[in-house]
Amino acid sequence: MPNIIVKHGDLLDEVADVIVSTANPSLLMSGGVNGAILMRGGHDVQRELQAHLQRIGRKHHVDPATVVITSPGPLACKYLLHAVSINAFYESSETLIADTVGNVLAAAMESEARSIAMTALATGYGPLKVEEFARGLRLGIEQFDKRAFMDSIELRVVIWREEDVEKVRAVFEITN
Repeated sequence: MPNIIVKHGDLLDEVADVIVSTANPSLLMSGGVNGAILMRGGHDVQRELQAHLQRIGRKHHVDPATVVITSPGPLACKYLLHAVSINAFYESSETLIADTVGNVLAAAMESEARSIAMTALATGYGPLKVEEFARGLRLGIEQFDKRAFMDSIELRVVIWREEDVEKVRAVFEITN
């Protein structure tokens, strides 16, 4: 199990090897964390995401659980991982979160990351409660079978709403 830290804050202020951003299936940085990245000067990141769609032969969207790696743009990380944890109808589930987390962990491992900072996926524009996200996150971590990698990383879950921090910590049985 990775060293898991759950904290209140702004994900975009984190310093980590990789930062996991929420993404919609069309990979448009129109809102949520990706929208905030765009507003901080992430226009090159938006171009990378749209180039990714062209490269894979898709005109409009990627599948749920897709994770796209881009440059960091204006953030203090080596890579941004754009995690699509909703479908085209903005639906999600704990299972989809778990699948997305598995893909996030695989991309982080491929990127040789030792620190990962992420937000509560599918809880802003997505339909999930933060507890559902946390259960999906835990399931994704438990299902990822690369133990040596998992034991060597720090996973920071950065929660925007302070009142939600304890809800995530409870799922992981973390006390302060």
